[in-house]
Amino acid sequence: MARVVDESRSAIMPSALQKKIAIECSCSHDYSVMADVNLLNTVLRNLLSNAVKFTSVGGITVSHSIIQIENGRYTIEFIVEDTGIGIEKGKIAGLFDSFSQGDPSTTRKYGGTGLGLAITKKLVKMMDGDIRVESDIGVGSRFIFTIKAQIIRNYIEQEKTKAI
Repeated sequence: MARVVDESRSAIMPSALQKKIAIECSCSHDYSVMADVNLLNTVLRNLLSNAVKFTSVGGITVSHSIIQIENGRYTIEFIVEDTGIGIEKGKIAGLFDSFSQGDPSTTRKYGGTGLGLAITKKLVKMMDGDIRVESDIGVGSRFIFTIKAQIIRNYIEQEKTKAI
């Protein structure tokens, strides 16, 4: 999982460096999953790219963790958090709709078509997950999404095996 996050982060890093924004990874354990890596990479790149676009000061953090295990499938939660411009509470509900953006002035200032988050939501749904956002104007945004996958190699289980 760390490899996918790192690849996504590396792809967006030139834009972040140009704006002097750090992209940190706060991931405690590494594990390999049976999931569509291309879909996951696309979702992470889109969210990180948006975070860079709407952040001028501060930084971005991406993290992931296992939040549930059910019937041999793991629910993995990803969080992409930025210190950007934020989104008005009333605009969040339509944020994942096609051709919708938080504010028309945002389109003029930052560009975009309003399709990125709609596509991202569809990709997350394809991975049996969900996506949501928490945000405060002037403070930043947290995009939280989950996917369901089977773990192939789990760092935690490997450590338990070594101890036995």
